[in-house]
Amino acid sequence: MSRMHSFLPLTLLLTLAVFLATPADAKKRKKLLHDIPMVWSPTDEIGDLGVVDLTKLYDRTIQFGTFTDKRKDPELIAKNIEDQDDGVVLEVTTTDDIGEWVGSQFALVFEGLGLTLEEEGGDVIVEGEVRRFFVTEDSTYKGDVGVLLTVKSKSGENLWKGMVSGTAGRWGRSYSKGNYFETLSDSTLEAIHNAISDRNFRKALAGESSN
Repeated sequence: MSRMHSFLPLTLLLTLAVFLATPADAKKRKKLLHDIPMVWSPTDEIGDLGVVDLTKLYDRTIQFGTFTDKRKDPELIAKNIEDQDDGVVLEVTTTDDIGEWVGSQFALVFEGLGLTLEEEGGDVIVEGEVRRFFVTEDSTYKGDVGVLLTVKSKSGENLWKGMVSGTAGRWGRSYSKGNYFETLSDSTLEAIHNAISDRNFRKALAGESSN
């Protein structure tokens, strides 16, 4: 009997610890999303964002050149700041080259639009610098992507240069790898759509200088 009573205080303490644990304590115990490989997982199709007339570009060949990551911290792609007042900030990092990743998605979407891509010798060359690529998670996921694009002729003449941006937001389970990927993918897709929606960008792809 006395032996059973000796276990009661410990049992009560463990029970209290469970009930008194804060959401921030639970966050600290979560598996951290560090060094995760990027996944392209948009929830929209490019056509859902609006129709753009690309007729003048179907007889052109487009070459995607180098896309570089110009962000200060190239590994950091997101942060969960829901409990930052309690000193808990959860980062999301990747070892993938975000410049290359964004460039690959531009090429993938362009090809899906029926445009002709060439690895070498294209009529025009599209290059990019990723300036923003991030998701902030507070009560919702908020994504922001910004890419400085340059279109050059085959001879190297600058035909167009400009910043294109995209944003996305969503609700979802906290600190979720899938939700980060969807938010970044949708933000990137909107940036691509905003690029092809720019009349001067399309003129440059058609070989016309807008300078």
